[in-house]
Amino acid sequence: FVGKGMVVDWAFHLPDKKKDAAPNPHVHVLAPIRPLTPSGEWGPKQRRAYRTDGDGNRVFDGNGNPLFDAVPTTDWGSPGTLLEWRKNWAKTVNDALAEKGIAARVDHRSYAERGIDKIPQIHEGPASRQMEAKGIVTDNGERNRWIAQTNKAITGLLRELKSLQEWFDSAQAELESLMEQWEQAAQALEDRNPQS
Repeated sequence: FVGKGMVVDWAFHLPDKKKDAAPNPHVHVLAPIRPLTPSGEWGPKQRRAYRTDGDGNRVFDGNGNPLFDAVPTTDWGSPGTLLEWRKNWAKTVNDALAEKGIAARVDHRSYAERGIDKIPQIHEGPASRQMEAKGIVTDNGERNRWIAQTNKAITGLLRELKSLQEWFDSAQAELESLMEQWEQAAQALEDRNPQS
């Protein structure tokens, strides 16, 4: 990030682990998409690209204002750049985990991109978490509980479907075997009693 001219703020968190909760060490990275100028001042996030007609003259709206498009001054806010950063982050983390002999891996892709049949939960935020910890039901908490229940139901249904598919495949193989045995028995019977 810094090599691209960005200012980056890192906040490392290692919250106290609640009883029976998984540890949650994490880092927040704040990387504003507004560039710094050589003089150290904040530069613009975007610039105006004025629309022109076929002769290169500016085009105006009904009120006489020139029409323009906002064009980013950097690619830092583009989805493609974010995806590339996420991919690089996952590789860096996975290399470090492998170096330490830890089997766990991270993946920057969504559940859908990985072929995982789960609904992703939403970020609740600290306010919702604090309210939920006090027993106050929040919309975000309710939604995540619904998502968790739905994911559990989906997992159960997929397990049942897999079991039914395995039973079907086994029954089909057994039926094919019986049909083959029946055809062999019928052929043997015909060979013993040929009709003329």
